[in-house]
Amino acid sequence: MNPVSEKYTVSPSVLASEVQIAGWELQKTALLPQQEIDQELNMAVGRLYQYTQDNQILDVELRYFYPETSANVQAYIKRYSLGSRTKEIRELPGMGYYTVLTDGKRAFLSSCINPRGGSTVTMKQFFQNRYAHDLQLSRLGPWLLSREEILDRRCLWAHLSIPLENYSPEAAYQVLENAWFSLYEQWQEQFPPTM
Repeated sequence: MNPVSEKYTVSPSVLASEVQIAGWELQKTALLPQQEIDQELNMAVGRLYQYTQDNQILDVELRYFYPETSANVQAYIKRYSLGSRTKEIRELPGMGYYTVLTDGKRAFLSSCINPRGGSTVTMKQFFQNRYAHDLQLSRLGPWLLSREEILDRRCLWAHLSIPLENYSPEAAYQVLENAWFSLYEQWQEQFPPTM
């Protein structure tokens, strides 16, 4: 039984129009066009942020997925034409998992920021995280009052990329990781509300 309403709506304002990343200057931001809002993967809203640092451009796409999602970042990567690329899943203790990959022209970092617990990349990681952090006595009351789902399946998918023109893949991954760490801390603390 799921006491939370089947209808789940999200305002575009759930994704802040300005997000600071240490060492980077925000140049522009825009909501993703409606055609990029993927209903099949239960994406509610998305926003593109573009930053610069010493003439280098960093693109960040944030996509907010609602409760019915499985938060399988690998499926999202495949869906957005990066599925055949070589990818590596990395872990940072205390923060979680993320994946890095390249298409020969750009380097990418992707991960699912969860409302509780560390970030995840695979469905297995996501559900292990949900069971460890959501099945707590303190969450039973809000669930019974229909304020939250017992397993909070929301995901804020972060997809960062930079051109490889001036970097080796590993150097580019380091740049992306540093930006990711700053972004992750902000969004983990300000995760969008459930309803």
